[in-house]
Amino acid sequence: MTRELFSFVTDFIVVGEFSEQEGPVPLMILPDEDAAGGFDTASFVVRTLAADYQRSSDPSNSPDDSQVVFTIPSEDATAYIHHLTLYDIHARGYVRPVCMSFVTRDHGKVMGQFAALRKAFSAVSELFKTGNQLVFLQDLEHRLMDLRMTKDLLLEGHPELPDEAREAL
Repeated sequence: MTRELFSFVTDFIVVGEFSEQEGPVPLMILPDEDAAGGFDTASFVVRTLAADYQRSSDPSNSPDDSQVVFTIPSEDATAYIHHLTLYDIHARGYVRPVCMSFVTRDHGKVMGQFAALRKAFSAVSELFKTGNQLVFLQDLEHRLMDLRMTKDLLLEGHPELPDEAREAL
């Protein structure tokens, strides 16, 4: 039985995230699933999200995006990888690492077009972040409403609480 030398023929983009339940997982492949062929996108996403790329130490700011290029010797391929961080009220530390990767067999394409790739992926990243901030704010507002309702219910259920305890809540 002969194994095909390379598992994919056409360039493709894979978007992955760090899932709290499953670890790093691929979310989508563009232009479609067939573009990646037999390329192991799950293992690739694990590799791309394994490193801590978050450069910002300021918790009030989301970490800066980072970019890296690495080779995939087993596939004779090169990947441009763009890391970003989205806010998620259900994620550890309220942040969800995400990576977008362009995978190609043409090393010169990545290195020769690095600036263009960075610009295009940065634009997509900004769109993700803008929508994400709106959703995150809405999630925080819902969480605050839930906490206020819980507080009111607790206070109603315990009329014997001293005034100092009520004020502390």
